[in-house]
Amino acid sequence: MENQAGTLYSQSPIRSSKKKKSFLVLMVSLLILIVIRFLNFSFIWQMTKLELKSTPLVEPKNFFFMGLSSYEQARQRLLKYSDTRARSLAVVSYYTFLNPAVFLISNSGPNTFVELGRLAVLVESGLTWVKLLPQDVIEIQREDTLQIKFFGTALLSFLLDSSGTEHSLDTKAQVMSGKSISYVDNLLESTRFLKIPFMIYFYLPLFLILWLAILYGKGFYLGFLYYFGLFLFFDFKKTLFVIPFFWLFELLGIEISDWFSLLMGIGITLIFLILTAVGVIHWKNFKKSFWSMLWLLVFILLPVCLRF
Repeated sequence: MENQAGTLYSQSPIRSSKKKKSFLVLMVSLLILIVIRFLNFSFIWQMTKLELKSTPLVEPKNFFFMGLSSYEQARQRLLKYSDTRARSLAVVSYYTFLNPAVFLISNSGPNTFVELGRLAVLVESGLTWVKLLPQDVIEIQREDTLQIKFFGTALLSFLLDSSGTEHSLDTKAQVMSGKSISYVDNLLESTRFLKIPFMIYFYLPLFLILWLAILYGKGFYLGFLYYFGLFLFFDFKKTLFVIPFFWLFELLGIEISDWFSLLMGIGITLIFLILTAVGVIHWKNFKKSFWSMLWLLVFILLPVCLRF
């Protein structure tokens, strides 16, 4: 009886230590994901800026890029900018901790389409606040009216669609369904800079997971669940096949059909799921250190961080 009590007593500190370690891994991983999210937003904004500057349809004199900013700062800058330039159209672009692409537009002319990188949006006369959310949602706010529309094609679109959710500065604003929003969806694979983040989403985690699997063992292949997250939360055809391999087919002069993209996107996802299964098989031999568990959790949760 004494030996049994002694064994139970000796195990309790071990269990407590494991709980503390797991909690620390979770907290540090969430902190890393928050930093990655902000860096991702900053990078998307930089790519949007370069895309707009390289687009022939964009008049550079009509655009001003502020970087990390707020609505009030952008509004003050827009008033000075539009007055100084005496232009019928003035656009201030910036990003926030919650949004990678925000545009404040002053249009003193007729309704016109304005290139915003990812989309070309029809803007009415007056002051318009346009936000392109990371989950492929466009919000257009004018005075007391907020229009919301989801334009993505992800499998879990019902989770990404924020239509009907109020994001207005004015609590009395009327939220509309977004059916009246007119826009042109620019193909990501045909853009010069906007496809770069998606290429990084594919290739950088792939190399990192393979490298960490060499360090910690094949159990780290569980990190390939990251790609199943991309399959669910993004347009998997573009994210897992078209954009990462577009350069190759363009080099070969081969045109990719929609059905081929669909099959290849599913096929690539199945390959990553098989690799994930390999990680499950080798889990017992996995070196479960603080850092290995930390990076594994980061990769598993990363798709949610990139999408929301």
